[in-house]
Amino acid sequence: MTNQDITGQSAAQNARWTRACVALLEYPTVDAAARAIDVTERTLRRYLADPDFLATLAAYQQKAIDHAASRLAGLVSAAVDTLAEELRDPNAPHGVRVHCAERILSHAATYQELVDLAPRVHKLERLIGADDDA
Repeated sequence: MTNQDITGQSAAQNARWTRACVALLEYPTVDAAARAIDVTERTLRRYLADPDFLATLAAYQQKAIDHAASRLAGLVSAAVDTLAEELRDPNAPHGVRVHCAERILSHAATYQELVDLAPRVHKLERLIGADDDA
């Protein structure tokens, strides 16, 4: 019996693909990513032509985006506090205070639009039978 996972890939292939995915996320070019993991650019481009590899890469990209979004969410309160402090600081230049006020109002309006649209989009999705994962 071979040492393969449910995708039919060997543990060694999974390890190579994992390294390739991480390198592609970390480096700006395919060539730089290939050099970082000590494979040829041709090898990495061959991986990129494989639909299974592309699905694996997409999963890694989504994990990276989810992680970044979580980090951003953790900073939102501090960012609002900073804007509020500058807005309330009588010693801050008038332009800074106006800019802070504009940013707060702009973000509040955008948030309200999203809150208002979410149930409408959900209703439309139910009407057309769209998947929740789409």
